Amino acid sequence: MNRGLRKLANAVRVLGCWAALASLTGGPTLAQNAETGFNQALQAFRAGDRQKAVTVLEAVLKAYPDHAPSHELLGLSLSALGENPEALRHLREAVKLWPDQPVYWINLAILYLRQSRTDEAEKALKQSLEVEPSAPAFRLLGLIRLDQNWGEDAVRLFQKALDLAHDEPESWYYLGLAQQSLAHSEEALHCYEEALKRAPGDFHTQLQMGSLLLSRGQRHQALEHLRVAQAIRPQDAEVYQRLSEAYLGNGDLQQALESARRGADLRPDNCEVHYQLGLVLARLGKSEEAKKEFAISEGLPKKPETTPLERWRALLGEALRNNGPKP
Repeated sequence: MNRGLRKLANAVRVLGCWAALASLTGGPTLAQNAETGFNQALQAFRAGDRQKAVTVLEAVLKAYPDHAPSHELLGLSLSALGENPEALRHLREAVKLWPDQPVYWINLAILYLRQSRTDEAEKALKQSLEVEPSAPAFRLLGLIRLDQNWGEDAVRLFQKALDLAHDEPESWYYLGLAQQSLAHSEEALHCYEEALKRAPGDFHTQLQMGSLLLSRGQRHQALEHLRVAQAIRPQDAEVYQRLSEAYLGNGDLQQALESARRGADLRPDNCEVHYQLGLVLARLGKSEEAKKEFAISEGLPKKPETTPLERWRALLGEALRNNGPKP
């Protein structure tokens, strides 16, 4: 995942402000004691030892129950361990104690979105924007609108995110998706190009760019992006399906066959890759083999189209598995 998309997915982060902390905890001594335990937990969290972070933070909160940063980090730690109900309790307590921290509201919204609680996520994001406008809050609101099929509203919100942080590739990527949802293919291509200028190694943008070009009949340009996507993720079946489509359109039947077979090997339960393999075999005159692939395709359930929020959750999951949240 590119630096920008990883930053979005890793929006699970903590904002420390120790001058404010002193007033919240009752004076410099209490602040320093709370800070010592908090920093120990933060180091454990960043090192990937979420359980140690939880243990330390629970001890801090036993002594200082109104320490908002510890509630925040404990919520993030518990969420990373899959204990979402308890995580939610602490993230809510953090915004209650320290409501003027916009990132706390964003983190709360992220957990709501992970749980498909869109209305509550939207309220938290609006609270964050009331405190301070930010690109992540506008971007996540845009994602909600895109998921609701309100493409024009999504475009407006992603543009607001870019007004605040023009070089964030994830905002360009999602703006491209929003433009594509409105059938604005030229605008979508421009957005993907801007995203790739800033993050050329992002798999999802390369795949989306290649797929859009392919749908426009620009197969040679599509192949450039699809080959990059293949190099980034050589085990992704969708890439091989798209490559096969492009090769087939160009008349390169052998490459089309190899890509289609590879896609079917990687995802034998996917009806679309079997259908694509059937098309290639039919073009090669192998009618019996083609019929077999078409029959397999017919017998498999058609996978529903991935929604924008499902796509975002997948990206977030990849980031958490590969890198972990980085406060």
